[in-house]
Amino acid sequence: MILSSRSHALVLLFLLCPLLMSLSKNPTTNGRTTPDQSRFLDHETDVIWSFLGSNCERKAIRTSSTGQKSIIRITKDQIKTVVWAAWQAAPLDPSWGSRRLTTLRLISTAYRESRFVFDAVRTTNKNGTLDIGLMQINSCNWFSGKGAKNWRRFCKSQHLKPKNIGALMDPFISMKYAAYLNEKFIHDHSHQYVFYGYRSQRKLYDLMLKAEKGD
Repeated sequence: MILSSRSHALVLLFLLCPLLMSLSKNPTTNGRTTPDQSRFLDHETDVIWSFLGSNCERKAIRTSSTGQKSIIRITKDQIKTVVWAAWQAAPLDPSWGSRRLTTLRLISTAYRESRFVFDAVRTTNKNGTLDIGLMQINSCNWFSGKGAKNWRRFCKSQHLKPKNIGALMDPFISMKYAAYLNEKFIHDHSHQYVFYGYRSQRKLYDLMLKAEKGD
């Protein structure tokens, strides 16, 4: 159901607010890696952190679930969380290539979508839909219809409760669901996330790819 005005977004915000309040403020970087994989992830974290510094982007504009805007600092720990979240989500999106390549593409997508703000909210879509979380998952992918079915299937695979939409504010869940959706989009020959779009995004991706190759 898509309403003809912003009332859709307002309804969704009303439903989300109590869920968002219960979220953990400190997502953890869990999962096992080999020493070589850990070096890769740490190195990519350093590359991204340096890129943000040179681009004057260690601050970002955050829009809250109530529509209020504020400037927040992006920390290196936050970037490390994004990198680990992408690494853990990559196996859900094998069509994008190797695990390392998919990790970089998911990170680049997160940069484009939210500038690495975990709880970003966009309420200004012309069709009244809502984008939330690190990967800006649109409400058409969890609120109703086919999107709600995809969300339920994903939640079942991740042992989550479908009613807890606020889980999409967790960077690990947001990244995994984006990877899950992207794989479906590719297989359905519909579309896919943009990991190599505008100039700044291309520059970040190219830097990460160069670091991955050891150049």
